[in-house]
Amino acid sequence: MKKVGIVTFQNANNFGAILQAYATQKTIEKLGYKSYIINYDNPIIGNNYKILPPMSKNPLKSLRRIVISLGRIKDNMDRIKNFDEFRNKYLNLTEPMNKDDIMNKPPKYDIYVSGSDQIWNPKFTNSLDDVYTLNFGKNSVRRVAYASSTGNAMENNDNDEMYKQKLKIYNHISVREKNSANKLEKILNRKVFTALDPSLLLDKNDWHELSKSIKRPNYKYILSYNPGGAKDLYFEAINSIAKRMGYHVIYLDIGDKKNIVVDNKISKYSASPDEFVSLVENAELVVTSSFHGLAFALNLNVKVMVVYGWIYDRLENLLNILDLKDIVVNDREDIDKIYNKEIDWNKVNKLLGKEREKCLKWLDDSLKNN
Repeated sequence: MKKVGIVTFQNANNFGAILQAYATQKTIEKLGYKSYIINYDNPIIGNNYKILPPMSKNPLKSLRRIVISLGRIKDNMDRIKNFDEFRNKYLNLTEPMNKDDIMNKPPKYDIYVSGSDQIWNPKFTNSLDDVYTLNFGKNSVRRVAYASSTGNAMENNDNDEMYKQKLKIYNHISVREKNSANKLEKILNRKVFTALDPSLLLDKNDWHELSKSIKRPNYKYILSYNPGGAKDLYFEAINSIAKRMGYHVIYLDIGDKKNIVVDNKISKYSASPDEFVSLVENAELVVTSSFHGLAFALNLNVKVMVVYGWIYDRLENLLNILDLKDIVVNDREDIDKIYNKEIDWNKVNKLLGKEREKCLKWLDDSLKNN
């Protein structure tokens, strides 16, 4: 059995990041390989999820972030513990490795895969990192990018030459944004595939298998997941529906507490990744500004309402693929209309299944062929 080494953001204490890493590993295993996640410790990614945040160039901003973090220190410690336990239980991690370790003594695999998330966004990784672009090891090793993301780093042409040089080593490339695929095709003069997020390569039965041991709440609830920082309409939707229907509200973003004005509200900021899946799966309604909030709700066939925050292009792309643009709240009148709308899950599952099959075929072919 051939062995595959994966690089991704496995050390980020973020539901989407760690669950897409799990999904990448699981999918490659289902295709007939032994997969490992190269436990690369990029200090910039890791520092963002420590109990106390790293210092920035702005001392006032740093002080404010530290004060906020001190008030959440127990929640942050619990969250780190739960994420570490998930990683140790479900991810096939190598020993921790820094950049020098990997460049000087590259881990030996038959195939290298760069996974999803914004591993190709220089703003996230302090330039285009040689590890995340697989610029290590023997040239003879096959290299595949699955749904690797540049974020918004390709909006201008400043990084074009860097991408051209760093990515030429790949045998097969897919990215998760269509606009990035188009741009890379021009820069690299080769075909670039647009792929689903890895979390959508697993179906609802796969995710239920992960979450089935988690104890479910014994009350009906709305799940709020708002890392995109949506504001007024977001909380109006949650508060109005929860009060009218008598639902509890479970919220995953600790800063949203003051904006949720219902009697029965519960923080699950420190939930483990598998508990996150269970919370989505058993919700009466998911209200979210998050791509992964939307992706998991749709994959698990749970009623969902979207309010755009500061990043929404990925949500738009998925909604377009599944013909669900009408579940986005743009004004107050949309709230009741969307809540009362019945989603055609047969249609959603058919469209998603078609995209999943196409992406699995691309990945299977890419792992097999140069």
